[in-house]
Amino acid sequence: VMDAPGARGIDVSPDGSLVIVTVGRFVPPEGKKESWIEIRSLPAGDLVSRIMDTAIRNTQWIPGGRKISYISDNRLRALDVDNGSTETLIEDLGKDFEGYDWGPAGDWIIYSRTGKPEDDKTGVKRHLGIYDRTDYGRTKSTLHVMSIPGGVSRQITAGRYSANVYDIHPDGRHVLIGRRWEDLSGRPFGTSELVLMDLRDQSVETLFEGKWLGAAQWSPGGKNILVTGGPSTFGDEGIDLPEGVIPNDYDTQVYIFDLETKRAESITRDFDPAVNRAFWAEFDGNIYLVAEDTEYVRLYRYEPKKKKFTPLDIGVDVIGSGDIAETGPVGVFTGSGAEHPQRVYSVELKSSKPKARMIDEPGAALFRNVRLGKVEPWDFVSSGGYDIVGRIHYPPDFDAGKRYPCIVYYYGGTSPVDRTFGGRYPKNLWAA
Repeated sequence: VMDAPGARGIDVSPDGSLVIVTVGRFVPPEGKKESWIEIRSLPAGDLVSRIMDTAIRNTQWIPGGRKISYISDNRLRALDVDNGSTETLIEDLGKDFEGYDWGPAGDWIIYSRTGKPEDDKTGVKRHLGIYDRTDYGRTKSTLHVMSIPGGVSRQITAGRYSANVYDIHPDGRHVLIGRRWEDLSGRPFGTSELVLMDLRDQSVETLFEGKWLGAAQWSPGGKNILVTGGPSTFGDEGIDLPEGVIPNDYDTQVYIFDLETKRAESITRDFDPAVNRAFWAEFDGNIYLVAEDTEYVRLYRYEPKKKKFTPLDIGVDVIGSGDIAETGPVGVFTGSGAEHPQRVYSVELKSSKPKARMIDEPGAALFRNVRLGKVEPWDFVSSGGYDIVGRIHYPPDFDAGKRYPCIVYYYGGTSPVDRTFGGRYPKNLWAA
């Protein structure tokens, strides 16, 4: 269960015709990580190419064609999917090169470099703040722009705090940059900043400074920004509770931030499921949400013009990682259920009632001879009057006429125990 191959990353091509699936596994007995990439056609999922280079990381689609970029052996390389040819775009990236994002025209990248502090050989460490409890507390990331081809680079951020890229504007001129620093005045003991930078002169405008900020992405056309955050990120805008009740800021809300007025409107304040991720699709102008709904993780469509949510029952119990094409009505998601391991699905989103189509099952060979017991609902009303959604996992050869020991598993945290297969607490294995 723990070592089975699984999809670790999904990246759909802009037109929705291809998908990069990064597959990884742990190799026993040492538990060494191993990964490779598979390129599949959509929506059927036929295998187009497989690259068994375990050193590959940071695979992305290069804008404007059917080429992918990736990092291998400290080089930025490109692969032409149609003819299989490869080329080196940047020969030596340096040891501190981290993630990167392509500009919309495919002629430059924004990338980060992470500076690590020198080893302290005194044997004593003074804790300057909360983050000093970690081994990465004093690392700092800076952002740089590099031309492709050519490799001419310039640094665009500096200073005391690390910076990260949220999204690049479709005009290729503006970029959303985030920073975060320790702030012990209140939960979550850190303040986030969302900054708009003009890459022509590196001038900046602070759009937001506050707490519980999640992700940010441009709307189609770049007039608004889709922001995720806690209910209290923008004051009371995301809070739907009686006065004096503290909100659970892990209940992620989705906001539309108006660039002109600098005001945020919550679109999920009255939406019960807790949002995991949000995509603002260019092909139809709608927002797609992956959200927790009791023990399920489902897909929803939000129409901004109608301000209407529609649940999309694609037939998957728990949606995991995934991606949606920029201009093509196709999404690809991982998913699993209480009775089956992870699978990879494509979904044609132009349908009013889309259904998932399985295109890969990375662990199929490993589980081919494994028998799983049945799983049934087991709900009850608690002593406090709450409806508790649960389930019971039976061993494969369960006999209703016999008595069995039973493990009761519960979790009192901020997210439900969903129907994901396996994980750190493989319930099917325990039941067996």
